[in-house]
Amino acid sequence: MELTKNIFFNTDKLLQNSRVKISYTGTFFENNSDEVYIHYGFGISWDNLSEIKMEKTELGFQTELELLEFDTFNFCFRDGNNNWDNNETANYVFDLEKSEMALVI
Repeated sequence: MELTKNIFFNTDKLLQNSRVKISYTGTFFENNSDEVYIHYGFGISWDNLSEIKMEKTELGFQTELELLEFDTFNFCFRDGNNNWDNNETANYVFDLEKSEMALVI
């Protein structure tokens, strides 16, 4: 998987229909923000759009969420003052792989 600065996953593959833990150590963590939210959706149209408040830890802001059955997982971050980290307007986009269990039919 391609690594992105300041974003870490607890797995080396992002699989459809699985849970993933995300850690963010970007601008808002570096600036000691009190609150950070992950704003995310799936596929080219950002389907199932959601937002979750992340937990502030010594290792960054963290949360767990469910990856759905789409081709991509798209997200960006915002702080409590409504400032956005959207990867310089490109957002953060990661391909999702089909789980091996789904392939065995």
